[in-house]
Amino acid sequence: MSGQSGTLAVEVRLLRQDQLDENLTGGLGLQRVAEMTHLPTGIASTQIESVNVPAGGSTGPRLEPDDDTLLHVVAGQVRVRWGVSLTRETPAGPGDTVLVPARTSFRADNASPSATLQLILVRGAG
Repeated sequence: MSGQSGTLAVEVRLLRQDQLDENLTGGLGLQRVAEMTHLPTGIASTQIESVNVPAGGSTGPRLEPDDDTLLHVVAGQVRVRWGVSLTRETPAGPGDTVLVPARTSFRADNASPSATLQLILVRGAG
C-alpha cells in the first residue's frame, strides 16, 4: 500500500527516561520527577509531567487558561478540588484519569496522610 495517494505515514516513537527533563523545581509540597515537552515528541502543544506529591501535600492552585488538563493517577489517592473557590471535589485512585477543562481553577491534594501520590499531568505547553 505504500506509494498510494491518500495514505498517511505512521510513526510510533519510544521516549526513553533519559529524554525527560529532571532538572525541575517543584512548588510547596510538590516534586516534579520529569517533564517532557515538544522537544522530544514533536508535538508543539503538549506537556507531560510525572509528579510525586508527598503525603498530605498538594500541587497548589492551578489555572490553565487555554488548555484542558488531564491528571492520571499512577499510585495513591487524589482529591481534585476545583471551581472558583476550590469548593468542589472529585476523588480518584490508581488508573483513574480526571479531565479538568480549560479556564477551571483546580488543585490536586494527596488524600493520604502516609503515602506518596504519583500523577501524570498532561496539558498544553503553550
